[in-house]
Amino acid sequence: MNGSMSPSACAMCIRITLDRSIFHGENFERLLQSPLIAACRSGKYSVYHSSVLIEETLKLLRLPERRAAAEKEIKFLIEIGNGRWFRDPWEIWNGELEGKSKSEYLFLSRNEQKSYSQKMTNGNLTGEFLKRSFDDVDKLKIDDKKDAMKKLFVDLRHTVDPAFRRELDSKATSEAFQLYSSAFIDDMGPK
Repeated sequence: MNGSMSPSACAMCIRITLDRSIFHGENFERLLQSPLIAACRSGKYSVYHSSVLIEETLKLLRLPERRAAAEKEIKFLIEIGNGRWFRDPWEIWNGELEGKSKSEYLFLSRNEQKSYSQKMTNGNLTGEFLKRSFDDVDKLKIDDKKDAMKKLFVDLRHTVDPAFRRELDSKATSEAFQLYSSAFIDDMGPK
């Protein structure tokens, strides 16, 4: 399914987002035997991909022992990927912080998605295409961005006043969460 479904075509379809766990153990073989591909072709399901899933799968092509499996996984992702592709998590987070509309930061443009999908479908997953794919993945430095986000969130947790933290530690988990969320509702968003 090289293209994405139009919004009107998917008005009543089931939207799914997957992660790398679909390829663990026997999961992938089960999916290949399941009606998922046919359901995507018929428009019953719309499968959305994250940039992290695509990037992590592409990275596996570097490992000789995983290369054949990764090629098969990439072809499968392209075949079922009839929904939209999410942008890099860092771009999404920045877009949210900048107050952009979701249409500006959440998904790759349909042209970008189509281009990537065609390259991955029509391209031989070797040689120059593979080198460019790795270069693109390396430029995104997704692991560095994940580490930076984790550090930021850990630092934010440590900004809580020590007296307030001691009060939280003395409460039961659910009570502590309620206390914390009421004190930091702006950080957590409304219920």
